[in-house]
Amino acid sequence: MKKIIYVLFTIELLIVSLLGLNIVKDNEINNILYNDTTSISVMFKDYKKLNKNYSKWIKDIADENNVTISKYVFNNNEKLSIYTTDTSLNNNIKLKSGKFPNTNSNEFISNINTNNSNQVGKFSTMSKDISILIRDFGKISEVGESGILYISTQNEDTINKILRELNVDRSIFVARLHDRYVNSNLYLNPSIIRDLILIILCFLATIIHYSISVSREASILRLNGYSKLDIIARVIKNILRIMILSSVTALLIYIIYILKLNIGVRACLYFAMFSIICILINILISILIVGFNSRSSKYVLSLNGKKSYGFVNIMHFTLKIVFVSFLILSINNCILNYNMLQTQLGNLSEWDKAKNVYNLTLKDTGEQSLGKEEVIKNAKIKGFYKNLVEEKDAFLIDSTNFEKLEDGSYMYEINSKGKNPEVSQYGKNIKINKNYLKVNPIYSNGKEIFNLIDYGDKTINLLVPKKLQVHENEIKKEFRELFYFEKIEVENMYNKELNRELNKTKKSDLNVNIIYVDNNQSYFTYNSLVMDDNRNLIDDPIAIVDIDNIDDSFYLSYISRCVYFNSKKLDALADISNIIEAQGVEAHIQSLHAVYNEYGLEINKLEKYLNSEIFTIIIIAISNLMITYNIVASYYERNKYKLYIKKIFGYSTTARSMLLIVSLILTNIIPIGIISTRVDLSNNIILFGLLILVIEVIVSIALDKIISNSSFNKIIKGEH
Repeated sequence: MKKIIYVLFTIELLIVSLLGLNIVKDNEINNILYNDTTSISVMFKDYKKLNKNYSKWIKDIADENNVTISKYVFNNNEKLSIYTTDTSLNNNIKLKSGKFPNTNSNEFISNINTNNSNQVGKFSTMSKDISILIRDFGKISEVGESGILYISTQNEDTINKILRELNVDRSIFVARLHDRYVNSNLYLNPSIIRDLILIILCFLATIIHYSISVSREASILRLNGYSKLDIIARVIKNILRIMILSSVTALLIYIIYILKLNIGVRACLYFAMFSIICILINILISILIVGFNSRSSKYVLSLNGKKSYGFVNIMHFTLKIVFVSFLILSINNCILNYNMLQTQLGNLSEWDKAKNVYNLTLKDTGEQSLGKEEVIKNAKIKGFYKNLVEEKDAFLIDSTNFEKLEDGSYMYEINSKGKNPEVSQYGKNIKINKNYLKVNPIYSNGKEIFNLIDYGDKTINLLVPKKLQVHENEIKKEFRELFYFEKIEVENMYNKELNRELNKTKKSDLNVNIIYVDNNQSYFTYNSLVMDDNRNLIDDPIAIVDIDNIDDSFYLSYISRCVYFNSKKLDALADISNIIEAQGVEAHIQSLHAVYNEYGLEINKLEKYLNSEIFTIIIIAISNLMITYNIVASYYERNKYKLYIKKIFGYSTTARSMLLIVSLILTNIIPIGIISTRVDLSNNIILFGLLILVIEVIVSIALDKIISNSSFNKIIKGEH
C-alpha cells in the first residue's frame, strides 16, 4: 500500500508542478504585455496635415503623463514586435545581457538570440513559445502610426487627458478608448486539470484504504495507552516519509523536463513551492481521514480482525468505472488525433511552397462608419490590394466554397442545392488572380494562359476544365449573374445610400470569357483547414480570375482572408509598411500570419494534444492498476478466511476468485457500453477495450496470487 501512495503522490506532484509552471509562464507574459493597461485606437484621417513629428509627439505625451505607450505587432503566432516609448516596459523587462536600445535607433532587445547586428540586449522569459522584439517608438513608421496603442495605466483621468491631447484636431487624427486590461484570464489545460482530479481521487481512496489497513495496529496502540493524537501522528509520520521520497523522485523528473525546455533554475524554486503546498494539503486531508478511522467505536472490531471494507469497496468500484470511462475516451481521442496528424504530415510536401508566405489580418479599430466613410475605406483597401499585387506579387486564392461544415458537408453543397454544383455560381468554384497563376501554374493545351486573359472592365474570366465544356451555356448564364451582382448590384446599393446616380449597365452588356484548361489540374489552397483530406488541393474547379473590376467592398473581405504575399525579411510587416502608409490603411492592417508557420503550428498543436492524451492515458492506466490492486487487496482482506478454506479444499485460483473476476470484467464492460451509446467511437476502440479487459484479467490474476499468498501466510501465523 505504501508503494501505491508513493507512485500516486509522485504523479500528483508532477501534474501540480506542470500546471503551476504554465500558470507562472502565462502570468509573466501577461504582466509584460497587459497588466493594468488601457488600449486606445488611433487613426489618421489626413496624415499630411499633421505638422509635428508623430513619434516625438507620442513620446512627449507619455513623458508628460508618466506612462509608457506601446504598439504591439504580431508578425505571426510565434513572433511579437513591440514599439514603445520605454523599452524597459515600466521596469518589467530585466536585461540578462547587453543594454537597452538608443532613442530613434534601429537597435532592439529580444528574449531570444536573433543573430542580428541590431540586437543590443537580451532579456529572459520562462515562456519559449513566442519571441519578443522590443524597439524604440521612434521606429513606429516601419509598421504604421495608426492602430491600437497600449497605455500603462487605468487611471481614468490620465486616459481622458491623453485622449483630449490626441484629439486636438479630429479632422487630422482621431483617438478612441478601445479596451481596459487587468490580469487577464489564465488558460488552464482541461486535460491536466482532469488528470489532477483523477489522481487526487485515487490518492484519497488509497489513503482511506491505508488507514483502514493499519486500524488493527492503531487499536493495539490505543489499548497500550497511546492517545488518539499519538496514533494519528505515527500514521501520518509514515505517510510523510513516503511523500518526501515522492518529492525527491518528482524533482529529479522535473529537473530533466526543465533542462530539456531550457527554462532555468527559477523553475526549481516554483517546484519547491508547489511541493510544499501539495504536501501540506495532502497531510491535512490524511489527518482528517486517519482521525475519522480512529474512532473509539472501531477499536474492538479492529482487534477482532473486522475492518470497514464495505465503503472502501464501493468507493473503489465507483472510481474504477470512472477511470475506465476516461481511459476509453482518451484512447478514442488519441486515435482520432493520430489520424489527423498523419493526414497533416502527408500534406507537408505541398506546403513547401508556402514558406515565407504571409497573409494579412485586419484589426477592428472600433470605428463605426456608414455611407461615404465606408466607400472611402473600401477604396483605400482596394488601392492597397492593387499596390500589393503590383509591388509584392501578392496573390489571391479564395476557396470559401470548399470549406467543410460541422456535419461534414461542403459549403458548395449547401449553397448550390437544386443546381449542378459543378457549374453553379455558388458551387465548386474558387477565385484567384493572375499572380496566383505564377505560383500555381494552370495550363491550356500544355501552355500557360496569361495571354488568354481578357482585361476588359466588363469581362469576367473563367478557367474551366475541358470536361465541363458541354455545360458552356449554363456556365455563362450562372457566372454572368454572379458578375452582375458583384460589379453592378453591390455598387448600386452604395449609390442608393449616397443618393448617387445608379449604374445602368445591363446584364447583357457583361461578357464571360471562358478559357478551357486541361483536365486533372489542382489549385493549392494555402489554407490548412480547406480540403485537408486531399493535401489541401482542389481538383478541377471553375476558377474566376480577378482583374480588379468588381465593387471595392469585396477587397476588404479578400484582404482579411485570402490575399498572400512572399517576404524573406526579418519583419515582414515592415516590408510592406510603405504600401500600408501610402494607402492610409494603418488602422486596419495590424498583423500578419506566416502561412507555413501556421501549418507547422497546426501540426505542433496536434502533436502536443496527442502527447497530452498519451500522457493522460499513461496516468489513468497507472491509476487504474492502482485501483485494481486496492480492489483485489480489499477483497482478500475481507474474505481471506473463506478463501483460505476454499484453497484447503482444492479450489483453483479462478474458482475461488470468480466473484472478483466477474466484478472487474463488469467494471470494464459497463462504461464501454454506456460510452458507445453516447459518443461516436473509433472503429479500433473495441479492440482497445478488449485489450484493456485482457490486461485487467491478467493483472488481477497475478495480483491474486501475490496478495493471496501474503494473506494466507498471515492466517498461518495467526495474524488477523
